[in-house]
Amino acid sequence: MERLRAVQNELIRISQAWASGDKNALARAGDLREEAVLLNHAHYLTDIPAYRKLVAEENCSEDTDIETIKKKLMFSTGIFKSYEQSWLDDDEFGRMNEWLSTIYHKRIHRDVNGIRTIDDWLELLGKAGTHVVYSSGTSGSFSFVPRDVK
Repeated sequence: MERLRAVQNELIRISQAWASGDKNALARAGDLREEAVLLNHAHYLTDIPAYRKLVAEENCSEDTDIETIKKKLMFSTGIFKSYEQSWLDDDEFGRMNEWLSTIYHKRIHRDVNGIRTIDDWLELLGKAGTHVVYSSGTSGSFSFVPRDVK
């Protein structure tokens, strides 16, 4: 993850230089973006169960190239709505924790006893270090996107 942060910081520096008028700044950005994708691929394969499953289904590996990642290993935004609606309807936040753990790089192990609303569930997760961005979008089904609290 240290190398990924260095790549991200360099990409930010390059974009700032470009925005300030340095037309040569973008020369290295493409290579850095590809490196970031490959570093993320390795991280996701190790830490995100849904991604690991997709990699196996597509007969890919840790050594997958950038073109294969783009063609076969990109999830649609539907992944953030891939839970069962009945879990929310029935206040089954333990099952929501299990589902969220499949799309996030950390396992969610929080006692949800007594949690009866989405807001209470999200607050509980936030206190444990996981910020979940949510939206109902146009379909009416909530999307839940987990992020680390910074």
